[in-house]
Amino acid sequence: MTICVFSASYNSNVFVRACIESVANQTAKVDNHYYIDDGSVDNTRAELQQYLDNPQDALTIKLNDSRKYKLRNLYDFVQPLNDEDIVCVLDGDDWLASPEVMTKVQDAYSDPSVDYVYTNWKYSHDESLGISDHIPDANWDPYKGKWITSALSTFRVRAFKSIPVENFLRWDGEWFTMACDQAYVLPILWQLRESHGDYRAVKYIDEPLYVYQFLQNPSKLRYGKGNVKRADDAAKSAEFIRARGFVF
Repeated sequence: MTICVFSASYNSNVFVRACIESVANQTAKVDNHYYIDDGSVDNTRAELQQYLDNPQDALTIKLNDSRKYKLRNLYDFVQPLNDEDIVCVLDGDDWLASPEVMTKVQDAYSDPSVDYVYTNWKYSHDESLGISDHIPDANWDPYKGKWITSALSTFRVRAFKSIPVENFLRWDGEWFTMACDQAYVLPILWQLRESHGDYRAVKYIDEPLYVYQFLQNPSKLRYGKGNVKRADDAAKSAEFIRARGFVF
C-alpha cells in the first residue's frame, strides 16, 4: 500500500514546520509527503529553506512561481499515481494530531473495497472539535446534507480519477479557488454511493486526527474587510457546487 500526503501551502508562515514534522514523525511512514508552496508572499519559503538544504526521506518540496490554488495542484499531483495509491490531504499550515494517524489510516484501507476515509479534526487554538460526523444513512445526499466529511480527507486514487474534471470547474469554466475540498469530496462520495447503493466504500474514524490552524497565523488574518470577501467567495463557490450537483 502506497500512502502519500499532499500539502498545498500559501502563506503558511512558521506552521510549515508543524505540518512537515507531524508527517515525518509518523510511526507508519508515508511513501511521499508532497509539499507544494503556491507562490507565497510571506516568509514561508524562508521556513522551507531548511528542508531544501537538508532533504528528508519521503519529502518532496515544489515551489510554484504563481498561484494555481489547491484543487488544480491536487489534480496535477494525482494524475501520475496508481489507482490503488492512497492520498491524504493536509493543508500546508495544518498538522497531524499524533504520530499514530497514518497507522489508523492504513488500518482503514486494509479493506480493499474502501475508497474514501475521513476523520474528525480540532482547532489548534483551543482544541475544540470540528464538524465531521458519521454519514447518517445510505440515502444521505452529500450535495444536500451538512458538510461532515472533511479533514482529514483521504482517498484511493481510483475514486478521484473517476470524477469528470468538469466537477472541478466553476461557473466560468475556471478551476475552483475556494471551497476546493467540497469540489472534490462531494463528487467522490456521490459517485461511490451511486456505484454501491450505499456508503460501504467510505469509512469514518471518529477521532480528531487533524489539527486545523485557524487563528494563529499572522499571514492569514481571519478578520477585516479582506477576509469578508474571502468568506463570501468561499460561500458562493460552496453554494454553486451544491446547487449544481454531480457533473457527468
